[in-house]
Amino acid sequence: MAASAPHACLSAAPRAAAVAWAGGREIAGPATVNVPSDLRAYDPLSQSDPGRIMKHALLFSLSLLTLAACDPAQMADKAGRRAAETVVRPVVGNYLAGAQADAATRCIVENASADDVRLLARDVAVEAGSNTVANVLRIAAQPNTLACFARSGVAPLGGMAR
Repeated sequence: MAASAPHACLSAAPRAAAVAWAGGREIAGPATVNVPSDLRAYDPLSQSDPGRIMKHALLFSLSLLTLAACDPAQMADKAGRRAAETVVRPVVGNYLAGAQADAATRCIVENASADDVRLLARDVAVEAGSNTVANVLRIAAQPNTLACFARSGVAPLGGMAR
């Protein structure tokens, strides 16, 4: 590096990046970075401002309350339904295509019982067997699922009547 450049950060590459960041306009003056000698000035807990400390304590308490409000059973049900979707979609894809298959998958998973979701989620990452296909078709033939199909403009699977 040339002896005339006082800092390595003033090389051509960072300066070009700064010009690009400024929208192509040349930045007036040298590019400098102010680094405080006392880094504790940026530690929010070391500052003596009681309002700032209270704000951090309040945010921490609210985050704990939010986590406590989560129902583990509801979270497990959502996870199971997401897993069941990955099993149902390929089966439905044998009967419908594209957006229709996606809508039918949502209808089937939303109308599956908790036991059905567990049965379907058991087949994650494996090809659906005849029992899984039969379960998907059984859920698809239920009145609530057929009503969901009708609302979504989806044809019943396997030629089932509405």
